[in-house]
Amino acid sequence: MSWIQALCETYDNYFDGKPLSDAHPLVSVGFIVKQLDICIRILPDGTFHSASILVERSKYPVPSSPAAEGRTGPPLAYPLCDELRYVAGDLSAYSKIDYSPYYAAYDKQLSDWCEARDAPPELIALRFYLKKNTVIADLVGCGLLFLNEEGKVQNTWKDRKTKPVFFTLKKPAEKCIVDFSVLRENTFIPLRDMREVKESWLKYLLSGLSDQQLCYSSGRLEPAIYNHAKIEGNAKLISAKDDLRDFQFKGRFTSAEQAYSVSYMASSKAHNTLRWLRDRQGFNKYGSSFIAWSTTCRIIIAPQDGVDDSWGVEDEDEEKIYPQTEQAYSKKIASAMSGFRSVPEYRKGSRIIMLGMEAATPGRMSINFYQELDGSEYLERLNSWYTRCLWRLTRRRSSDNRLYEYVTTPTLQELGEAVFGFSSIRMADADKRNEKSITKQIKSFNMDILSCIANGRLVPQTFARSAFRRSCRPESFTNQSGKWQRENWLKCLAVTCAMERSANEMEEYKVSLNPNETDVSYLFGRLMAVADCAEIKAMAESDSQHRQTNAIRYFSAAQQRPAVTWAVVESKLQPYLAKLRNTSLERKFRALLDEIQNRFEDEGMSRTEALTPRFLEGYHCQRYDILNKKER
Repeated sequence: MSWIQALCETYDNYFDGKPLSDAHPLVSVGFIVKQLDICIRILPDGTFHSASILVERSKYPVPSSPAAEGRTGPPLAYPLCDELRYVAGDLSAYSKIDYSPYYAAYDKQLSDWCEARDAPPELIALRFYLKKNTVIADLVGCGLLFLNEEGKVQNTWKDRKTKPVFFTLKKPAEKCIVDFSVLRENTFIPLRDMREVKESWLKYLLSGLSDQQLCYSSGRLEPAIYNHAKIEGNAKLISAKDDLRDFQFKGRFTSAEQAYSVSYMASSKAHNTLRWLRDRQGFNKYGSSFIAWSTTCRIIIAPQDGVDDSWGVEDEDEEKIYPQTEQAYSKKIASAMSGFRSVPEYRKGSRIIMLGMEAATPGRMSINFYQELDGSEYLERLNSWYTRCLWRLTRRRSSDNRLYEYVTTPTLQELGEAVFGFSSIRMADADKRNEKSITKQIKSFNMDILSCIANGRLVPQTFARSAFRRSCRPESFTNQSGKWQRENWLKCLAVTCAMERSANEMEEYKVSLNPNETDVSYLFGRLMAVADCAEIKAMAESDSQHRQTNAIRYFSAAQQRPAVTWAVVESKLQPYLAKLRNTSLERKFRALLDEIQNRFEDEGMSRTEALTPRFLEGYHCQRYDILNKKER
């Protein structure tokens, strides 16, 4: 129950402290956020006035009940704003389906509420209007809904040019949620916004909760509920069958109440806060969510945030924005961390909570990661990740569409692209139902990486080796039209180097070229980079992003059989060096080849075993050095 306690504490801090300027504030107990579709305006005497479509498609807090929030099967109505099938008593007459049970559930709850002592007159006016059973007739009469030839509500419209505004909602009429406004002092005010309505609903709601049980979260005797709210779709975090049919496992308990008991206040606070945090600052993808938050309610750096996302790049000094060396990047991280340590959320004694959850089935949601950390310890683990998993990456800036190459930490998206490939990521993004095998694999990968960051662990070797194998096959990096994408391959290669650096925690993985390195894999990588750059320079190829050099074509073979393959690549390189004859470039490339080959010790040049990931490190560092070294 610690996650419920943490969420309840966050809720209490939100309402007890200074109000936060959030676009979507935390909803109080007894209310839930809903996207409203249709607004019906009535007069104080319960007479219909007008109706309109809420085209802005905004979400608003509306009164709610525990039963309605947990509904998955039988009709259970929200007390005020609900779907048309609940509020319209005459819908059955305009449909082939009998919706009378839905209206009966709504009418019963609204009537009971109106009989309370402090029920506002505007609420009674609404009840008087709905008792007339003319909602559908009124909506048809004012041109919002349309009837087909059979006199039933029409849910489709063939002609796009003349399509009425109702059909832009893209949902059947019976599923549209209705908002009600009542005229007060020459202005139509939504009932959900009236202070009297809010206070009346909360009093009525609490007065109906009488089942006193021991709350497993607060430890106090409080009104308990067993039909808890849904988190997303029909998926619940707390759910259990409590009937007495055969084959229902209850362990040593004789009733569901003995297995678990959560009070209404604790459940409402926890679920409202969890939904608010998920929508406000959660990482929500592929049917799973990961949230990192402070109980003070202020937004913190999350494990999935990139460095640029977290700290911005608005600075006049480009070296600070795009550090070109490992030392400059480490200085940027240290400077940022120094500033964060003065923030209350990251001080010793503060509380940071991380929670991951996913919908295992359409009706069940599980918590697959939960951890609480001291604020200072949380910051140190982020610092460890940023300074350990880094490399020189190429990114395209959205403001000017230019490529920038600088030292930084890969994002979760970039790590996934390196491990699974760009096409697999696109396939998972298009899988709206999160059913495909690749979607589930990427979802599991995301959660594993996030837990590695949160726990200060190394990147799993399986992920690093998967990215290494993919990077060693540059020919596979093609777009949908079949063109080779050098930019994507180089990005994947750089991310792989960052992963290898983090997975092995090896000091020899340096972002800058080490000309004195004698590792065989590193040296073969340098040779392939020289061959690649020399061929590009000789051809003066304008379309080098899509043309594969001989070094690229033989890249995979060079990793598997370095000595034999390099002999082939070197022989194919000679015609290109001949084109550069008597130029400074020819002298430069020949000198580089001689220098690198002289670095091999013993029988290193005749190596037949497969090369290690340092092969990629050598290639990437040497290529950057050639392309960016200033001519003397």
